[in-house]
Amino acid sequence: MPTDLRAALRDAADIIRDQLAMPDPFAERIERQLRALADAPPTVAELLPLVDATHEVYWQAHGEDRRIYAPDGGALAVEYRTGRMRWTEARLTVFDLRRSGRLVEVTP
Repeated sequence: MPTDLRAALRDAADIIRDQLAMPDPFAERIERQLRALADAPPTVAELLPLVDATHEVYWQAHGEDRRIYAPDGGALAVEYRTGRMRWTEARLTVFDLRRSGRLVEVTP
């Protein structure tokens, strides 16, 4: 999610909190939901443009570790690993793109 959208969600939550004169369970629930969205970790799809020779994206799906990396600095490769097995080629799916991911700096 773009940073400006995250900031807008936080601003909306702040406005709801600041405008409440009396406790309102519905408004408080909306405020919590807006903050949860704003603080949600980035998805694999959001991190994909940051993959290069020095950055990989890692996530988990179906009990497997998965990663996207750029072995030659250009074309992307997707791999998975279960436990301590070696990395094996995989296909990227829509399900993968929706998962929470993390950007990892690596040495080329």
